Amino acid sequence: MVQDIQDRTASQPGSAQRRESVRHLQLALLQVKRDALTDLRDSGRIDDIVLRSVQEVLDVEEIRLGRP
Repeated sequence: MVQDIQDRTASQPGSAQRRESVRHLQLALLQVKRDALTDLRDSGRIDDIVLRSVQEVLDVEEIRLGRP
């Protein structure tokens, strides 16, 4: 089912542009999350250990998205 949807979406005109737009938005959201995480650390609401742990998760997501 998911593969069918992906196949149909991939064959639609402009779908590559839409995918790139979504990827760009996802990368921008990751940056917002990183900034919020740093703010939490700077305000003392989380410590460096938590910061690094969550940053690792964000790093993996960024790699998955294929940052240019």
